[in-house]
Amino acid sequence: MDFKEVWNRIKERGIELSQNKNVLLYLFFVGVATIFWFLHSLGKEYTANVHVDVKYHNFPLDTEPQEKTTKDLTLNVSGYGFSLMRMQLKSIFYDYKVDVSSLRKRRTNNKENLSYELSISAIRNQFEEQLGSGIIINSVYPEDVDFEIVPMGLKKVPITSAVKIEMKSGYMLSDEGFVNPDSVEVRAPIALLDTLKTIYTESLLIDKLSSSFKKKVKLVSPNPEVELMTEHTTVQYEINEYIDEEIIIPVKAINFPKNVNVVIQPNEVKLKYRTYEKAKQNIQEDDFLLVVDYNTINDLATKIEVQAIHLPEGITKVYMSPRYVNYTITYE
Repeated sequence: MDFKEVWNRIKERGIELSQNKNVLLYLFFVGVATIFWFLHSLGKEYTANVHVDVKYHNFPLDTEPQEKTTKDLTLNVSGYGFSLMRMQLKSIFYDYKVDVSSLRKRRTNNKENLSYELSISAIRNQFEEQLGSGIIINSVYPEDVDFEIVPMGLKKVPITSAVKIEMKSGYMLSDEGFVNPDSVEVRAPIALLDTLKTIYTESLLIDKLSSSFKKKVKLVSPNPEVELMTEHTTVQYEINEYIDEEIIIPVKAINFPKNVNVVIQPNEVKLKYRTYEKAKQNIQEDDFLLVVDYNTINDLATKIEVQAIHLPEGITKVYMSPRYVNYTITYE
């Protein structure tokens, strides 16, 4: 197809269009009239039934619905077309909210059900801001709403840190660390509440620490049905540069009968341990208790194990030399 042929076709279309301009003009005015009619209609007042999804919340602390708390509700409403159209569009994407604590309970013989009256006044008060201006609620269907419930309880549960820390070379933990608060009140179905032994923090790994550490961390609910009254706690660890120390401690004999004499050789051992400067200042020889216990004697062995019954706070990496000592027993 050459340029001349294309040009001729454009001219033919133009002639046809000019011949049908009356049709185009008619369609234009019909469209304008339709728009004005639609706008005029929206300005009138109407009454209509609108189906909305309603989410109920704020149930009593000692109960919890077993089922979904979002239910269908039909509102008979009056309002101008613009307002009704806005409400219809909003109801597609929005769940209207109702606080059941402000509703009146219905009496029921079934203790496993909660029933509430959906009075016009209650729904109007709750929906007033959600609906916006220009909407009047005439009636509500259904007039009550029921929920199957499960008994709920409260319990204080200890918190366990799931934070793992690693120190920079040359540093040590001065204590096991602590959490504050060290417990959290939880709300859960009573059957589940009895199984809760601890609530863990979120898992974190903090490495290369060379100074004391303090951080606010989240608490993790072990089950979607377990509600934590507090969402965070603070974990804290004291970290110090360590020093290696050693000390000579005498060994004591315990649980030997009165008619049995024992001689230990050697009667003292060397302890090597790791500590930090602040703790070192408070460590005394009396803080250590090393013993040999008559109840651990093996008649086939010539040595007995030395046991550390008590060690002072603030020490770690304890090494004992020797670990076993010779003993001789005589009877009176």
